[in-house]
Amino acid sequence: MWDKMAKAERNESNIFFQAPEPSQIIHYAWIGPPTYQDEGAVPGHDVDGPIQLAQKLQRQRTRKNPIKFWCIKEHQHYYRNEFLKANVDIQVCAIEDLLEQELKGNLAEAAQQFKEYKKKINFPKLTTVTQRITFKDGFSLFLLLTQSGYFLDTNVVPIQNKELLEFNGEKYFTTSGRGDSSWDFFLMYSPRVKDPTAMLVYNRWIEKPVFSKTDVFKDVNIPVIPNVFGSVYESLGVEKTSYRSYTRTLDHFYWLHPDRV
Repeated sequence: MWDKMAKAERNESNIFFQAPEPSQIIHYAWIGPPTYQDEGAVPGHDVDGPIQLAQKLQRQRTRKNPIKFWCIKEHQHYYRNEFLKANVDIQVCAIEDLLEQELKGNLAEAAQQFKEYKKKINFPKLTTVTQRITFKDGFSLFLLLTQSGYFLDTNVVPIQNKELLEFNGEKYFTTSGRGDSSWDFFLMYSPRVKDPTAMLVYNRWIEKPVFSKTDVFKDVNIPVIPNVFGSVYESLGVEKTSYRSYTRTLDHFYWLHPDRV
């Protein structure tokens, strides 16, 4: 189903359906304006990963992994057009719409907590990369709690020589890294809406939102994505392809693969 404007409006409620277990939805999120509007951003960092993944899934003719791209509502139309131009099947969803929907549902308390946090930080007017990444980390946990499925940062892309991607779902809430002190938010999974571990991790984060709060995963016996070789996640068929600089003069991301910019 192509994400055309009219069709998206007719099927608006489908954005918030509860997926069958185990969930196989794939989520991406971009916090901030499109990269072409931001002098401090690398062009394409927002859309390159989602487009590559969607293209690979479409070539292997699978429709079991719907892809959702979450963004600030005022940029929703832009991203719909970008994915249409790329001829990829990605549903563009507004962060604000999810929050308003969940305020009326079974996770209203969690939604109210996130709404208060959102107001406190003056979302969407987040001016630094650190602010945007902090929000992204919290939103990704809220997203997995309320929607379930996989969450990938936009710099997680398919392995070039991998024939098949296998996002078949995991048994438990799962995160990236190697465990212990190396957990991370850039690749996570929750098998169902209102998963108990997803709830616990989200509650830990929202209690005191700070940058890179990876200790939310501590002492919970959370499994990590298996078959990891450096930044390559062989079992899923993806890799993390960029590194970050948080210095005062280079406060943005850089691609390791310039041909993708």
